[in-house]
Amino acid sequence: MYLPVAALFLIQVRGFSVTDAGLALGIGAGVGLLFPVLAGTLVDRVGPRRVIGTGQLLRAIAMLVYLLVPGWPGAIAGSAICAAGMQLHYGSLYAFLTALRPSDGSHDAQFARVEMVRSAG
Repeated sequence: MYLPVAALFLIQVRGFSVTDAGLALGIGAGVGLLFPVLAGTLVDRVGPRRVIGTGQLLRAIAMLVYLLVPGWPGAIAGSAICAAGMQLHYGSLYAFLTALRPSDGSHDAQFARVEMVRSAG
């Protein structure tokens, strides 16, 4: 849901062309590709709960950047910060779920539920 809404925001509110909005979101997504490795390292060092929280905080900051910083700098920074937050969140989600579940090998059902909810969303 994020990308279509972000594209509409950049086009309708910020006055970007469709091409410029796609380019800004694409650059941000490219920056976000650097963060899955960082997520794994951080999960090992500080734990998955803090990494998920940091990811959500980054996504909130990204929305403020979209609202408060006009033009290309705001579009690219907001997109990059949001992509980094998403990668941190999803890169630590299953480690977080594993930490919550007992170690009886029943993780598959929990992971399947999470994926079903994500897919439905």
